[in-house]
Amino acid sequence: MNETTIPAGWYADPSGVRGQRWWDGLRWTGHVQPPPFEMSLARPVPAAGSTWGFTGSNGPAFFAMILGLVALIANPLLLASAGALICGIAGLRQSGGRAMAWSGIGLSGVGLLSLY
Repeated sequence: MNETTIPAGWYADPSGVRGQRWWDGLRWTGHVQPPPFEMSLARPVPAAGSTWGFTGSNGPAFFAMILGLVALIANPLLLASAGALICGIAGLRQSGGRAMAWSGIGLSGVGLLSLY
C-alpha cells in the first residue's frame, strides 16, 4: 500500500519513539503527541511490605484480625477467640502481616475478657 493513500491523522510514530506523529496525507509532520491512554484490567499488585489491605499475602493474620473483631461482638462457645488465637499464631510464623496477627491475638483476648 502506498503511503499517499493513507488518510490524514495520528498514527504510531514511524521513528520507533513511543507516541504518535501526525500524518497530513502526504508526509509525516513535526507534530507529535504522547501515546493514547491505555487502560489495564490487570489486578493491582500491593506495594512491598503492605500487609493491611485485603490483598496482603498473610491470610492467617488477616483472618486472625477478622475473628478477633467477631470475638468482640459475639463469641459463641469461645470459637471466635480460639480461631483468632490460632490464626494469629499461624500469621506470626509467616512473613508480613505481623501487626494484623498481633491485633487478632489481642482482640481475641479482649473478647475472652469481655465474657467475664
